[in-house]
Amino acid sequence: MPRLHADFISDPRASARNSLLALALFAVMSGAWIHLETVERDARRAVEARTFAAAAQAAADQIRDRVESHLAGLAQMQRLLREGALDDSSRFAIVAQTVYVVAGEFLALNLVDPEMRIVRVWPEGANAAALGRTIGLPEAVEALTAARETDSPRATGPIEVFEGSKGIATYFPVRRDGEFVGYVNGVFRLDSIARLLGSAVGENFVTRVDSAAQAGASPPADALRVDIPVLDRTVALDVFRTRRDGEIRQSGTLVLGSIFSAACAVLLFYGLKVRGEGKRREAMLSSILLAAPDAIVATDTDGIIRVFTPAAEKMFGIAARAAIGGPLDRLLPTAARAGHRAHLASFAASGARSRLMGDWRTIRGLRASGEEFPVMVTLGKTEFAGRSLMTAILRDMTEMGRIHEDLVTLADQRMREAERAQAANQAKTMFLATMSHELRTPLNAIIGFSDIAAREMFGPIGNARYKDYLVNIRQSGENLLAIINDVLDLSKAEVGAYRFEPEDFDLGEVLDATGKQLAPLTETKGLVFRTDLPRGTVAHGDLRATRQIAVNLLSNAIKFTEPGGEVSLSAGPAADGFVAFEVRDTGRGISPEDIDRVGRPFVQVGDAYRSEVKGTGLGLAISRAFAHGMGGSVDIKSTLGAGTRVTVRLPAAKAGTSEPS
Repeated sequence: MPRLHADFISDPRASARNSLLALALFAVMSGAWIHLETVERDARRAVEARTFAAAAQAAADQIRDRVESHLAGLAQMQRLLREGALDDSSRFAIVAQTVYVVAGEFLALNLVDPEMRIVRVWPEGANAAALGRTIGLPEAVEALTAARETDSPRATGPIEVFEGSKGIATYFPVRRDGEFVGYVNGVFRLDSIARLLGSAVGENFVTRVDSAAQAGASPPADALRVDIPVLDRTVALDVFRTRRDGEIRQSGTLVLGSIFSAACAVLLFYGLKVRGEGKRREAMLSSILLAAPDAIVATDTDGIIRVFTPAAEKMFGIAARAAIGGPLDRLLPTAARAGHRAHLASFAASGARSRLMGDWRTIRGLRASGEEFPVMVTLGKTEFAGRSLMTAILRDMTEMGRIHEDLVTLADQRMREAERAQAANQAKTMFLATMSHELRTPLNAIIGFSDIAAREMFGPIGNARYKDYLVNIRQSGENLLAIINDVLDLSKAEVGAYRFEPEDFDLGEVLDATGKQLAPLTETKGLVFRTDLPRGTVAHGDLRATRQIAVNLLSNAIKFTEPGGEVSLSAGPAADGFVAFEVRDTGRGISPEDIDRVGRPFVQVGDAYRSEVKGTGLGLAISRAFAHGMGGSVDIKSTLGAGTRVTVRLPAAKAGTSEPS
C-alpha cells in the first residue's frame, strides 16, 4: 500500500481568524447556559420550598395525633389508679407495658407519691436511675403543685430529664375517696419527637426544640416552625434544611457548562487549524493501517477495493496485490453480495459518516479457501483526493461467537437467580413486616389483658380453672413474643437495619447489673455463680445490645449446666484497643465438630439438648450479629464434658473521651 505525503505551511492570519471564531462561540454558549441554569434554579427552589413545607406540616400532624393518643393512655392509667386497680408493682408494670406498646419509643411512665418522690418507673431498664428520687426542678414542682390544686393534668415546658436530654413532663393527679394519693407521670423526650419530625421531612433536614419560643411566634428566617400542643403547654419545633441540593447541582452544572463551552471553543479552534494539517496526517495514515490488528478494507463508490491491510490478508487468505483493484464481492458469500451492494450504495448516498452493518451473527465473510465465517463490520465514509472512499473495519468473530453464546447462557442463569433472590427477599420483608405488626401488637394485648384477668383486677372470675388457663395464656404469649423479638432483632442485624447508638459506658457496672438480674436463676437451679467485674473498664458500643449479649450468654450457660456446676462472668481490658468480657460454665460442653455450627440461627447441637432444654437457637446468633455490628467479635472455646468459655470483644473508649455518665 503506497504511503501518502503532503506539505503544510502555517498561515498566521488563519490562526487569528480561528481564534476569533472560537471566542465568539464560547461567549454565545456560556450566556445561553447561564440563562437556562438561572431559570431552572428558581423553579427548583420553589418546588423544594413547597415540598419541604408540606412534608413538615404532615409530620407535625402525625406527631400531634401520637401525643394525643399518649395522653389518652396516661388518662386511662389515672382512672385505674383512682379505682385502686394498680396498687402493686406487678399490676402497674402490666398496664404500663400495655400503654408503652401503644405509646412508642419516646414515652417514660412513672408513679409519683404525694411528697413528689418517684416510686415506680417503666421501662425499668432505661429509667432505673430515677427510682426513689424526689422531683426538685422548679418548673416540675410548679406543674405538680398546679395539678394537685386544680385536680387537672399539667405539663412542663422543655426541661432536663434524668437521661440528660430535654423532655416535657406531664402530671395527672390521682385522688381516691377524696384523698390525694399521688400522680401519674409521663415524660415525652423531645429529641425523639424532633427525630420523628426530621425523619418524616427527609434526610437533608434537621430539627431544633426552641424552648424560648412561644406558640405562634415567628420562626427563624431559614426554618419552618410547627407547634405541638401538650396539655396546657405548646412546644415549638423549628425544622431546618441542612443543604440545598438545587444550589449544589446548579453550581456544579454551571461549572460543567463553562467547561463544555470552553471545550467547544477549543475544539472549533483546533478543528479549523487541523484542516490545514490533513495532508501531513495522511502521510502517517499508511503506517497506522499497517499495524492495525483488525482487517481494514477500503473501496470506492463502485465497490472496487483500494486499500487491503496485512490483517485483511491474514483474515481472508488473499494477498493485497491480488485483492486491490478487484471487486468487494470476492470477499462475500454469493447469497449475500446483492444485499451488501445495496447496503453500500445506500450508505454512500446518505449523509452518515459511519454505520454498523448488523452484527456478527448475520454478516458472513468468505475466505479464499471457500470457508464462510462470521464477521463484525463497521463502515466509514471519507473523502480522499477528491474521491469518496468506503472504509470497512472487519473483525473475525468465529471465536467470539462461541464466547457470546456462553455469556448469553450465563446471563440468563444469573437473571433467573437474581429474580429468585429478589422474590425471596420480598417474601422475607413481607414476613418480617407481618410479624412486627400482625403478631407482636396483638400478643402484647393478649399478655396484658390475660394477666389483668388472671389477677381478677375488675372482679372475680368465678372458676379457679379459668384462672389457671389465663396464666398459661400469658406465659405462652410471653414465650412467643420473646421468640418473635429475637427473630426481628436478628433479621435487622443481618441486613444492617438495626440502629446502634454507640456511647461510652463502664463495662463492669453494666455486667454487674445484668448478673444480679439473672442470679435468681442460678440459685433456683443450684449453681455457683461467680463474678469478677472491676470498675473502670470503659467500652464504646450500644448499651442495649451489650446487655442483650450478656443476657443471652448467661442464659445459655445456666441452661446447659447441671445442678452443682459453676457459672462465672468476668470483664477486663484486651489488646489492640478492645475490652472484653467472658462467660464460663462447667456444663456439658460442645464437640469440636459442632463448634462451627453453634451461633447459626435456629441451630441447637445434640439431641440431648433438644430433649431437655427448650429454646430457638437464636441467642448466640443474635449475640454474634450484635457484636459484629458494634465492631467487636464473639469467640467460643469448649471441651465436651468439661464446659464452655465464650469471649466477647468490644471497642474500648477512645483516649481523652469523657467518663461514662
